[in-house]
Amino acid sequence: MPVRKTTISAAELAKLGAHRLAEILVERAAGDAVLERRLRLLLGAADPARLVAEVGRRIQQMARARSQMDFEQAKAAAREVADLHRTIVDDLAPARPADAVDGLWKLLGLAPALLDRVDHGGDRIGAAVAAAVVDLGRLTAALPDVDPEGLARRVAAAIDGDRTMATDGLLAAMADALGREGRTVMREDALAALDLLPTDDAGWQTRGLRYGLVARLLELADIEDDVDAYAAAAAAGGSPELHSAEVARRLLAAGRAAEGLGWIDRHPPRLDPDAAVDLRLDLLTALGRRAEAQALCRGHFERTLSARHLRAYLKSLPDFEDFAAEQQALDHVMASRSTAQALDFLVSWPDLDRAARLAAERLPALGLGDVQAMLHSAEALAARHPEASLHLRRRVAVLVLESGASSAYADAALALVDAGQSAVRVAGSVEPHAAFVEALRRDHRRKWRFWQLYDEAG
Repeated sequence: MPVRKTTISAAELAKLGAHRLAEILVERAAGDAVLERRLRLLLGAADPARLVAEVGRRIQQMARARSQMDFEQAKAAAREVADLHRTIVDDLAPARPADAVDGLWKLLGLAPALLDRVDHGGDRIGAAVAAAVVDLGRLTAALPDVDPEGLARRVAAAIDGDRTMATDGLLAAMADALGREGRTVMREDALAALDLLPTDDAGWQTRGLRYGLVARLLELADIEDDVDAYAAAAAAGGSPELHSAEVARRLLAAGRAAEGLGWIDRHPPRLDPDAAVDLRLDLLTALGRRAEAQALCRGHFERTLSARHLRAYLKSLPDFEDFAAEQQALDHVMASRSTAQALDFLVSWPDLDRAARLAAERLPALGLGDVQAMLHSAEALAARHPEASLHLRRRVAVLVLESGASSAYADAALALVDAGQSAVRVAGSVEPHAAFVEALRRDHRRKWRFWQLYDEAG
């Protein structure tokens, strides 16, 4: 009968006795510096003054290091940050909350130096610091005599001096501790700093300062749930188009869609075309301007062949009008100047009959840049329209061989093999596959790598 494994649990380990467990920990700590330092912190927990000194000493030691860290060293550093965090919160905060807050500030101040020393694994350190930032805000808010103005300046200084994004989340974490008074100080200071910056394009450094101050004002506005302050912050930086989409979304959520529409009209947002249209559609729909929304959907589809926007347009049409409108729209696709885009649209819609007809009529318009669209379409057409599928696959092989695009040899060789399978189904209506391949071999006999791949795949 097999022996069951012993379950490792706190209760089972306790049976070993304190002395035996202590021996094991001492033995393990001899080869694990992080564990050794963790044990030193725990030993100091019984004496808060000693623990404060031990935490400060260890943070100073870590801050003095300058050498780059590899991945494993970064993992160890992240683990140590997490251990210091837990020691401060669990062991120091109950007895000396002010010292715990000071220790977490020191830990946050250490983060940029650590992140500067690592190329890989910094995300672990960042996560450990982020967890400490949350507790820093919570413990600070619980202190009895917080100076809102002083705290506001300290938070701003920490953010301003951080080049590594270690303070991401600090303002949100400190929102309650700052209170309205502290947040007002931060807002006024940020606006004053913006006023001191040159208004002309003074280089990347000034632009970076301006962007950071605007981001702070935007975050403060969101903390206050003040859409007007958010809009004012977006305008204060001198580039409202950078944030106009977010302003419009907030105005929409606040039931002020008309103002949101005005914002994006005055400050066109920097969004991709689909996202810009979607935002305008949401605003128009909220305003009940259905005809404009429909015209926008239809116009965007005609310009970009966006299937999603065509579906939205058709869905909003009255009963019995959608079929005729769909056929008209698909005729528009057939006339598109981009053969590859039109073909891809038709096989995805799907309208395979139109796709096959387009492939037959405009095959020469498909170039090397359209290889993936041709392969996708050929696969979709293979069952119902084998001849169209065959011509697309042959076109891929010809284009790749003529251009010598060796990176596409594998795809083209497989396409030519698949074309042979389609040729069996349409025998008599196209050039025999063997003859087609033989002509290609003769014209491109030096492309030995392609023919090796073709022969292996066949």
